[in-house]
Amino acid sequence: MIEEIKTATDKIDILVNNAGVTWATPSTDQTMKSWHRVIDTNLTGTFLITRDVAREFMIPKTQRSSIINISSVLAIQGNAEAPQVGYTASKSALLGLTRQLAIEWAIHKIRVNSILPSFVEGIDSMAKMFTMDGSPIRETLLDMIPLTRFAQSNDLKAVICFLASDASSYITGQKIVMDGGLSIKG
Repeated sequence: MIEEIKTATDKIDILVNNAGVTWATPSTDQTMKSWHRVIDTNLTGTFLITRDVAREFMIPKTQRSSIINISSVLAIQGNAEAPQVGYTASKSALLGLTRQLAIEWAIHKIRVNSILPSFVEGIDSMAKMFTMDGSPIRETLLDMIPLTRFAQSNDLKAVICFLASDASSYITGQKIVMDGGLSIKG
């Protein structure tokens, strides 16, 4: 893939990693095949593309660059309604990856941050089972969110644009929780 990108451009200064799959099952029923599918997509795939883009495009050009990893609010809390052990573990590990790469690559003017959304209507196919009208747990979830609504795609786009812009030029290695207050509600 990197070779194909090189034929189109010699510059990448913003990378948004938004890969995500899940396997909602109790941890005692999680198979190794489904575990590896989730970890390989959400964590290993993110690492590989990030490493290769940084190595081939960002580090050699010594330009200001921004890498934005889309994690999940589940990285900082579990999910009793739909157990997702592989997803939660992979998105938590993504926070560690974000911090480590931010430390290593700051010298190269590369900022690395994470966004931790909860449910995003419209673009989040994994959230459809929870957010669509008629979902048996839609109202329960809305009651848990202090802002009493699910995130919209524009909410996520705005945070991505902020982290990609010079407005966040002194922010690296951080997580921005975008959950309508879900994770702080006691």
